[in-house]
Amino acid sequence: MSPSDLEIRPDEKGPRNLAVILFLSSIIVAGMGWQDWQLHNDGLSDEQIETFLATPNSQPGEPTTVEQYRAFEADVRDNNGYLLRGVSLMLASVCLFVGAPCFTGCSATGPVCVPSVPWSALWAAWSAA
Repeated sequence: MSPSDLEIRPDEKGPRNLAVILFLSSIIVAGMGWQDWQLHNDGLSDEQIETFLATPNSQPGEPTTVEQYRAFEADVRDNNGYLLRGVSLMLASVCLFVGAPCFTGCSATGPVCVPSVPWSALWAAWSAA
């Protein structure tokens, strides 16, 4: 092993890989948001609820019935829980989707699409006002 093997070199593929991960994450998060939007509008069928409750009902304790889950689902829907979570996830998906291309052009100073903010000029303008 030579000393040149241990040199610190710039990471050229890391930002691009991170951009791909962010893009794929935006698709997954958008799917989760879409599912919550659909839950707010339609809800689950009885077969889907029975499939969903199979795992918790296999645990020790009192099993949850379809009617109990329907009451819970109605309460969440009345309080717009699914809608709030769906919109939040869709907004997060948009942020991930917009942020992903910023990493494709990363340089040593950071992402290309984020402009350098002249903080001293902003501070001077704010303090003068």
